[in-house]
Amino acid sequence: MLIRLAIAWMAGVVMGSLWSPGAAWLWAAAGAGLLAALALRRSPRGLAIALALACVTLGALRYGASVPPAGPDDVRLLAGRGELTLVGAVAGDPTRSEEGQKLLLRVEAARPRGRATSTTETTCPTGASTS
Repeated sequence: MLIRLAIAWMAGVVMGSLWSPGAAWLWAAAGAGLLAALALRRSPRGLAIALALACVTLGALRYGASVPPAGPDDVRLLAGRGELTLVGAVAGDPTRSEEGQKLLLRVEAARPRGRATSTTETTCPTGASTS
């Protein structure tokens, strides 16, 4: 049974990385699973299913707790915006790898390409860097 619960935990971590309905819903589902486990403790099959539900939701909660929240200056918010114009400087020497060359940039502002300079800018704090 412990192996099945560990698999349920891992499945919860994967599900948490793909889809997150919110911590409140996950806590409610984990609580429901634990209450169901208490109610079904005399039925081995019901107990296993209820504990698996609790492990899945607790695994998803664990994944959510390990991901730092995105702040207003987070570089992750720039993903999927298309082409951007970055204002800043190269912060270090380039490094080469099998995939190509990697530059470490200290970005002061990012603007969608083709837009006027007066539009809203995403600014990064001093010292923030992206690769």
